[in-house]
Amino acid sequence: MDHATSLSQVQRANLNLLLLMRDAAMRDMGDAVCSFGLARQDFAAIVSRAPDELLSFVCGIGDQALFLPRSDLSSLLALPPAIAPAIASARSATARATRVADA
Repeated sequence: MDHATSLSQVQRANLNLLLLMRDAAMRDMGDAVCSFGLARQDFAAIVSRAPDELLSFVCGIGDQALFLPRSDLSSLLALPPAIAPAIASARSATARATRVADA
């Protein structure tokens, strides 16, 4: 993974999350599905790739974020830390459709 130093911030985030998800799914697929909210076939595709293949994929995708934040992230961050986990688990974790309009 000698290309890691030349990755953009978005690419590093994508690679880190893909590798984290790969490790989690290899340990316990069911737990990974519940924890990350991806389908089993998504995890199967991630697990079937070697880390170098994931790096090549991330380099090819460029600065396109693969994992977008929750649409309610700002409101969760505004909550007291003791309350935020309960609210986050009670709400649906829908991804923000686009971040361009927010800029």
